[in-house]
Amino acid sequence: MPYDDFFINKNQISKSFKIDDETQYYLTTINTIGGRTVLSSFIIRDIGMYDPKMRATLLNIVATMKFK
Repeated sequence: MPYDDFFINKNQISKSFKIDDETQYYLTTINTIGGRTVLSSFIIRDIGMYDPKMRATLLNIVATMKFK
């Protein structure tokens, strides 16, 4: 079951889902590094109901990434 938290911008797309007993938080990014396109996907799996703090954690992880 999808949660109503879909997010998209010029280089990120994010969505969370309830799968059995866990909530899965997905985030995919696309960046250009040295003239090449790099696609990165992140998933946090957490037992329990949706938690906005988990989604914020995932967004913070990606925000700390440096691309050269």
